[in-house]
Amino acid sequence: MVQKNNIKWKGDTVEVQEVSLQPFNLAQFWMSKDATYEVEATEPVSVLFGHPCTTVFNCTCGMLVTPLDPVSQTKLNFFIPPDFTTNAEDEASLLIADQGSPLPYDPNNPAVMSVGSVVFHRPGLLLNIIPEEDFATCFLINNDPRLEFMNVKAVLVVHKDHKDLVYNGSVPLSGQEWNDIKTTHYVSKTVTLNKMNNVFWSPKAMMVYHIGYQGTIMFGNPAPIISKYTSLKGCVLTPEVVDIGDVAMGWRESIQYCRNMGLDLASMDGTEMRFLAPKLHAMNETLKQVWIGFRRSSLTGEWYRLSKTKIENTHWDEGEPGEPEEGQCAMMSLDPDKDFGWSDESCCTAAVPLCHKDPILFPLSVT
Repeated sequence: MVQKNNIKWKGDTVEVQEVSLQPFNLAQFWMSKDATYEVEATEPVSVLFGHPCTTVFNCTCGMLVTPLDPVSQTKLNFFIPPDFTTNAEDEASLLIADQGSPLPYDPNNPAVMSVGSVVFHRPGLLLNIIPEEDFATCFLINNDPRLEFMNVKAVLVVHKDHKDLVYNGSVPLSGQEWNDIKTTHYVSKTVTLNKMNNVFWSPKAMMVYHIGYQGTIMFGNPAPIISKYTSLKGCVLTPEVVDIGDVAMGWRESIQYCRNMGLDLASMDGTEMRFLAPKLHAMNETLKQVWIGFRRSSLTGEWYRLSKTKIENTHWDEGEPGEPEEGQCAMMSLDPDKDFGWSDESCCTAAVPLCHKDPILFPLSVT
């Protein structure tokens, strides 16, 4: 039996209204601008906020709607990039869940905290701002050819230390100009959408908004999130698998241990291994080192990796690797003080293996 959802619509200056909804039913309540409202429900419910005539264009009333998030247990951080206020700074305002009335947008204080939704408003636009805590790593924007009459762009928000790690497909956005979001450590950038399908991604969390302009009117919404998992290679659909053995063994035994689980002894290049190492340290702060899938050829003395693919870069510790007689197999330190450097060791040394399986990536060129 389907359980009804009993909903209360409460305002500080109005009578409580109650309604009972079946799944996928909709109820509409009118709001007074002089009251603060709350929605309580016995089951999860989607709350949409809108206005029947947010903008008028060619004598046509345009209705805009945006979802409101439920109140959280803690205050969340919201950043409003200056890109949103172009040609409308004096008309922009913020609708903040724990504020009783709209606040004018302050370009000198574009960061706010709230336990619930923050909605940015300007003529033609109701935009739900995504909190820092919900940032992701991969976004897809489809550029609809029917909107050719509009100037369509993406607005990206990222930590200033990570702006050189942002990509549009396979093209890095490094070296381009970014706008500071004042009072924060974040920056923003507007990117024109020239392709039919645009995949924006970064190995670090960021946020992307889909924005369109028609004259002085702006339209927009948060871009769809493809993934929140991190990778240096692209957008992750299925995350990488990592397993640290719990028994110390030799290098050859480590290979078999990983294969028994359908994994491989980790043999990513140095940049990827260095990116992964802090996560491994957080998993086991007492573990000092692990076997990785690099070995020195007994014939040539050259290093190779188990995947047989070309070694792009390494991350040897200072003074490593030593002479061939010092070690034929590679270990990685999990000590942050040693910057997770590699060393060559005797292949018979006992250590736990680092097993790994590559993630499945979302195609960067979408047809």
